[in-house]
Amino acid sequence: MRFAALLMAAAQASGGTAAAAPSSSGPLSPSIATDLSNDFYPWTNVGNVLVSDNSPATTAPDPANSSNVLRVRGLGFAIPGGATINGVKVDIEAKVSALGGRINSADLATNNLGDSSDQIGTATSGVPATLTTSDAYYTFGGSADLWGSALTPAIVNSANFSVDLTMFTVSGAPTFSVDHVRVTIYYT
Repeated sequence: MRFAALLMAAAQASGGTAAAAPSSSGPLSPSIATDLSNDFYPWTNVGNVLVSDNSPATTAPDPANSSNVLRVRGLGFAIPGGATINGVKVDIEAKVSALGGRINSADLATNNLGDSSDQIGTATSGVPATLTTSDAYYTFGGSADLWGSALTPAIVNSANFSVDLTMFTVSGAPTFSVDHVRVTIYYT
């Protein structure tokens, strides 16, 4: 704290201005989870991803197939209107029953159209991520990753700002378990 005050005083004494300190909001958990598809590989108990309680949502796509899209939203961000969004970090708590599965995609979305046509930007780096049989958080994005989008406070503060997930079976017949999803917004 003293260092920050000294740095600001030095900047003001030299006629400059101190850069705004980066801030973050979160991680926040969603309040709504939805299976967006009515395809062959649905999610069960989607509401279980709202809290980390070892009671997961599950899906089991056949080999070389992806799960339906699992969408979480209702994150409740309140980023100040004049802020600049610098990054988004998504943590997915997941595991597989047997090796052979991965998180296939993690995307951001901005509307609640009932399908994945409202996804924005690009899936972030780190996807796909191979899952293990132990429950763990897998992190995507970060403090300087905008997921290929021009994000604003209005977008991330919206009740419809969402994260979409799909799982992919590489080999075998694993059951995927997602226990929790949480999101952090970084801004200045």
